[in-house]
Amino acid sequence: MNTESASMLPHSYGLPRTLALVASDGCGHDVLRWLLDDFAEALAVYERVSAAATPGQPARRIAVIGAHSETPADAIVVGLAGTQDAGAQLKRALDGARLSTGALVYILLGTDDGTEQAAINIAEWRHLCEVRGLVPVGGVVFPQMSALAARSHAPRMGRVRRRVSEAIDQLVAAVRMGAVPAEVARGAARLDASTGLLIVPPMRWLRT
Repeated sequence: MNTESASMLPHSYGLPRTLALVASDGCGHDVLRWLLDDFAEALAVYERVSAAATPGQPARRIAVIGAHSETPADAIVVGLAGTQDAGAQLKRALDGARLSTGALVYILLGTDDGTEQAAINIAEWRHLCEVRGLVPVGGVVFPQMSALAARSHAPRMGRVRRRVSEAIDQLVAAVRMGAVPAEVARGAARLDASTGLLIVPPMRWLRT
């Protein structure tokens, strides 16, 4: 992992060169895969814009690789459903991926069961990373996963999806810096400083 200039970045753990995106194999796999694909598309856009803004300078790009690539990933984003077996799903995802020592681990945690189960899942994420020598950096926790899945064709920045989309954009920026996500403007998501997780509030207009 490239750590050059990392000390200049707030809360940075190093600049990743390779990134794996993995959706857990249990409940909610389809919506998590969809959101990880959205993350990948947003990452590509951000990198094109960054390269265009600094013409003549060598572009720094993160290579998105498969979880089982021969090249180890410096960072991974795991899509995870906030259920009672989320810990087992995360364990399989981490153990099945080829990761560098000290790789950065971000989660995209979708919930339907409220904050109590999410708190358990977050504790599991931190523990599973720490015992493997990985770094649990941060991520996004979003509610109403099932309702959001039913509206996957809604505009990305329309009312239905906007809060989650903005949080994913902040996650993209964080991964590119090897850092903790920043809060989304206008109160759409708040940062839990103790975990590095952006918490997206429930959306009253998003009903199952």
